[in-house]
Amino acid sequence: MKFISEKIIDKTIDQIQQEDPDMYIVELSEHQPSLIQFIASENFKLLREEEFDTLMFLLLVIWKAVDSETETEEIEAQTIEENDEKNWSVVNELGNKNFAKVLDHYFDNYKQEDLLAFVEDTLAGEEADISQVGKELLLITCKTFIDSLDQL
Repeated sequence: MKFISEKIIDKTIDQIQQEDPDMYIVELSEHQPSLIQFIASENFKLLREEEFDTLMFLLLVIWKAVDSETETEEIEAQTIEENDEKNWSVVNELGNKNFAKVLDHYFDNYKQEDLLAFVEDTLAGEEADISQVGKELLLITCKTFIDSLDQL
């Protein structure tokens, strides 16, 4: 996958905010049904409505930004699960008490640094009302999606 710059991300955010986001959710569910099934699992029931809405927004921006630069294919469920396990293993290895170390590890030589920074900034923003558990889950889910798209 091509590098997705901050400029592409900003353009994608503007596009999504100017149109009906529900249209993009339908489109995402048609193009990435395994991702939708993944986020419909039991783990995501822990999220408050605002947190789930933020997750959907992040996933939409990631998908549309990548799709605008590279034709994306459907990601297989196994790919999502493998990347998710790999990303959670970093948390388990470094300890979830020190999430800054986990972030440093994720950013180290990461090809899609701007996409990951967008996710981190959104979750750390003042308007984001997201619990620490929610931040962890959203960050890892978004990184899993980016990693999975990068493998296409």
